[in-house]
Amino acid sequence: MTATTDQILEQWQKKLSFLPYNRELDLRFGELTERGCVLRLPYRKELIGDPESGALHVGAIAALVDTTFGYAVHSRLSERRGFATLDLRIEHLQRSTAGQDILCIGDCHKLTATIAFVRGSVYHDDPNAAIATAVGIYMFTGGVTPMETEGN
Repeated sequence: MTATTDQILEQWQKKLSFLPYNRELDLRFGELTERGCVLRLPYRKELIGDPESGALHVGAIAALVDTTFGYAVHSRLSERRGFATLDLRIEHLQRSTAGQDILCIGDCHKLTATIAFVRGSVYHDDPNAAIATAVGIYMFTGGVTPMETEGN
């Protein structure tokens, strides 16, 4: 039996919600792409970094980017492998808009035996109107992922 798109997204959301930090941010799995994924950070007043404008804190945006990029790497692997963020660079182009959710797309464009390279952007509704752009490098550690230790 082949899983439906909704079932696949539900499985990915379950993986995403496994980590308490992701649950606290209320990160949502949006979609799988050819080489990665899209995650959503719902707008919440608790995450505001600029009370005057209502823009979200850049730390929340950085967490969204790192998590999205990590799941982009995970989506490209044929078997579970542990990995860690080696380098993450984010260029903040403009403030987020108060009251609007933020999305991040991660594109794992190159995999080697030891390193994964990811690029992407943060936006509201239009990927061509980026709030931020980012690149990340992830190093495979050889360890097991936390999900493996839980028997998933």
